[in-house]
Amino acid sequence: MMRFESKSTQAVRALARTLLALDGENLSSTRELAEEAGVGTGTVSKALEFLSDEGTLRAQRIQRSGTTIEHLDYGRLWSYAAYGPVKGVLPMSLDASLERLVTAVTAALEAAGVQASLTYRAGALRRLQAVREGQIDFTVVSQHTLAGEDGVIAVHQFGAGSYYGTTGIYRLLRRDGGPIQSVGGCSESPDHYDLVRAEFPEAALVDVAFRTIPRLVVEGKVDATIWYGGTPVPGELVNALKTEPAQSTAAEELIQTAAVMVVASQSPAQNLFQSLDRGLLDRSYAAALHVGAHHA
Repeated sequence: MMRFESKSTQAVRALARTLLALDGENLSSTRELAEEAGVGTGTVSKALEFLSDEGTLRAQRIQRSGTTIEHLDYGRLWSYAAYGPVKGVLPMSLDASLERLVTAVTAALEAAGVQASLTYRAGALRRLQAVREGQIDFTVVSQHTLAGEDGVIAVHQFGAGSYYGTTGIYRLLRRDGGPIQSVGGCSESPDHYDLVRAEFPEAALVDVAFRTIPRLVVEGKVDATIWYGGTPVPGELVNALKTEPAQSTAAEELIQTAAVMVVASQSPAQNLFQSLDRGLLDRSYAAALHVGAHHA
């Protein structure tokens, strides 16, 4: 059965989306808002009154200057905008630091009245592109990866060492391997690609998908790579591989890189995330870190 949406609901949703994406303090005229929403000016006026009565919007109407926004509840706006749960894609890792980050982000969103839907995907550049294209609302990358990226903005940075945690960065080699002549690096992850190049400067660098590298090492298609302690190696390959401590200065620096939450610039998610309780984010992360230390 076809469902018809009321003009009031349509106006509230359109207005909420406009307010979420608002850059600055000045709101368009009622006539302009009505044209954007495809409803009458009276319906928009009622939608503004509804959001004001709900405590979602506090504004001051100034003659000829339009309406100046004094306060917005971005969590409620997200709900009225009907965007659904905030969609996030996180790195594929079993490191405890990532779970602490998930705990903190989820707590801050829930405090704002917003639910999160989280999935996992390898390749920081793929995740950033998905954010730019609007496929997802946010992702988490390292501070090192974010440098120089356009079209995205950091909305929160966690502490030093929060991206790779305490599980370490290692060389991964074939147990019975010989000289290291070729190494596997994943260009979709600038951290990995740059680190492999720094760790094995004399070897030929082969661009491969991150998850395939352990098998490629075992099969002799590359001789070594860099691996993260929080990322498991397939069980059937473990006995054929060995690890050694990373030796480069780049590895020492990368282990200290911070985890950064990233959204698309000038997106509805930008205002939502920038309105989150920063203190709650940091406290939740610190509390999860403390619990993790007792269970390590």
